[in-house]
Amino acid sequence: MSFYSSYQRKSSQRERGKTSGVDSRKVNAIFDNFQGEGEDAGVICDENMERFFETLEVEPDGIITLAFAWRIEAKIPGEFSRQEFVNGLTKLRLDSIDKLQGLFFIFIVV
Repeated sequence: MSFYSSYQRKSSQRERGKTSGVDSRKVNAIFDNFQGEGEDAGVICDENMERFFETLEVEPDGIITLAFAWRIEAKIPGEFSRQEFVNGLTKLRLDSIDKLQGLFFIFIVV
């Protein structure tokens, strides 16, 4: 086995391990609870974004919300797509409101 193929195998094992322990159904359920309706279906924005952050006990217009958007790699300010939200929370290993609140607590303390 070459060094390169060995490295690729180990790298893919690490990538799989990064998301282990995260229940994607729970992450999707959180998104579903806050996504918009009609034209806004499939994204969290406007009032639902505000409700999301208030549920987490975070000021919706604070710097922490910008840090969160950056961490989940949101492309449009003030809007989270399902893909951005689910992928971001999965990478951060967050699948519950309690875990999200813990993340924001870290943002505040640091």
